Parts: sequence; structure tokens; C-alpha cells
Amino acid sequence: MSKIAYSEIQYGAFGRCMRLTNGLLELVVTLDIGPRIIRLAMVGGENMMAELPEKEEPANGWKIWGGHRLWTSPEAMPRTYELDNDPIEYEMIEDGILLRHPRDPISGMIKEIEITMDEETTVVDVLHRVTNDNAWPVEFADWAITVMDKGGKLVAPFNTTDTGYLANRQMAIWPYSKMNDKRFWMGERFVTLQQETVCDGPFKIGLDNEQGWVACFNHGCVFIKHFLYDEDAVYPDGGMSFETYTCEDFIEVETLSPMETVAPGETLEHFECWELLPGVEMPANDDEVLAAFAEETIASLEDCGCGDCDDEDCGCGCDHDHEGCGGHGHGGCGGHDHDGCGHGHGCGGHGHGGCGHDH
Repeated sequence: MSKIAYSEIQYGAFGRCMRLTNGLLELVVTLDIGPRIIRLAMVGGENMMAELPEKEEPANGWKIWGGHRLWTSPEAMPRTYELDNDPIEYEMIEDGILLRHPRDPISGMIKEIEITMDEETTVVDVLHRVTNDNAWPVEFADWAITVMDKGGKLVAPFNTTDTGYLANRQMAIWPYSKMNDKRFWMGERFVTLQQETVCDGPFKIGLDNEQGWVACFNHGCVFIKHFLYDEDAVYPDGGMSFETYTCEDFIEVETLSPMETVAPGETLEHFECWELLPGVEMPANDDEVLAAFAEETIASLEDCGCGDCDDEDCGCGCDHDHEGCGGHGHGGCGGHDHDGCGHGHGCGGHGHGGCGHDH
């Protein structure tokens, strides 16, 4: 019997929502809009995500709302800005919930977010699916965006692969970003971005994040996203697997799947493994301090095998029993048998899958 408790609630301006908790961690997902995860917190703690029900809308009526959402990349109006202001479809699953947005009339896409919570830890598996319901193939990437609360500080690693005479890292810089912005810090091994309510405007960068993790510190906790990087794939925005954006109201933690040409009726998936760890101080902008945090706390999702294929006969070398993960440093990987690369499409998915292996 599952230890995850579910309750339908009214959650402020977001209306009808579903609350999930294992007694340690709580999630609130929206049912009257979305699909969105609007709350992530230790039970009784402050929300790590921003709640922005009154945030100004762009011209087409789209609202940011806050929380976690699923987009497609590259960004374009109106395709990217699909309206998600109406009730969604949902299904209760073992240890979680499946959220589904019906076919969008502009993009022709169907979006799903499948969320499963570990029964014993503060780990959550989040599987994103975008299905092409058009009569023609479409090239895009899944784009998982988490809007974090004011005051957050983001930490991301630089690539460290020795490539000899060739470059080993890439950064995308958006036109409005000023590289002397005091919110942004760049060391030898890490970059950080601090959200500030008083600022000169928005700031956004992207990285070809091969290490597959990013962290956001706030409210005495650290939120960690693990994701899978495929070194042979083509990523959006000049090769970016990770992006971050901040303004006076929030800071975003964004990961992207490889670009794929998705045939009619086919689905592109993107897997994230989340952790929320309490009692963690916000670190200084110092490579040694950040390296110590990473060494103590971060374990590679790719080494763990979490999010990989659950077909033990597929021959892909995935850690089907999650024996190699050690909970990403904190005891538990989610272990919900979510492949992140198959789910109806077979091991390897659309050529890159969600596990970073070209099977």
C-alpha cells in the first residue's frame, strides 16, 4: 500500500489542486489550470516555487502562473506560449499523478507531466512528454521550466572535460543580459545567479551542462535537479541543455531535451529527478565552497541509472534496481521504474531517449 497521501484542495487563486505528501515533502499540482506543479516544500515549510497568479500577461492571454511547466523549444510566439488557463485532465497513478493538457489548437501538441514521489525520501521523479498530434513531422525539444521563489540563488557547474586544443564549454547569452550584472558570478568551475527584487532588468544565459545537475538555494533548503545529457545530441539555442532566467519576481531553473524531429503520433520525453534538502545554507561565490557542496551532495544521475530503461533484457546497461545511486548522496533515487527513454516507444525512445544513451 502506498504511503503517499492525496487530497484535493482549494489553493488560493489557483483554484482546485491536488496535494501529494509522504510526510516529509509536499507537492501541490493544479487541476483548474496547467499542467503545473505550483508548490514544492518540506511539509509545513516555505514554498520553493514562485506563485504568480496576478503576473502581467503577454498579448495572447498566456499567464506565467509560477511553479513548474512544460514548454517546447526553440522559443517562438505563439507556438511556445500555449494557453494553459483551463482545467486539465489528470489520472492518479502509483505514488503520484499524471497531468495532461489536451491538444493545443495552434501547435498541435499534447503535453503530459508524470510525477511520482518516493515514499521514504524527498526525491521526486518528473517525466515530461510532448506528443505531435499534427499530420506532419515537427522538430522541437522538450523544455522543463521551474519558476523559483524570490531570493533564490542558482548554482550550475561548468564542463571539465579535457578536450585538448578544442573548446570544452559553450554559453548562450540573451540580448538583454549584461555580463557585468552583479547578480551573475563566474568562477573556474561554477556559475551562480542570484535573484534580486531590485535590479536593472532581466538576465538569461544557457550552458551545455554535461554534468547533468543544477541547484537552487532558498528558504534554508536546496532544490536539486538531475537530468541526463547526451553528448552526441543536438540541443536548442546553440547547444544548451540548461538555461536560467531571472527578473525582479523570480528565477527559473530550465532543462532541455535534445532537438528531435518528431513524426505524427510520436512522443518526445524528457526526465528530471528532483531532490529537496533542508538545513542547507546558501553558499558563497567561491569555487572551493561550491566544489565541496557538489562533492558531498551531488551524484550523477547518469551514473545512477535513474530515469533509464526498465527493460532488464534490453542490453542497455541501465541500473534497473537503482543499486548504484545511493540516493544521489541522500538515500533514495525515486526508484519508480520510470524509464525516461521508453514509455511506449521502446528502449532508446526517439534516438536519444531520456537516458543519454544512443541505443
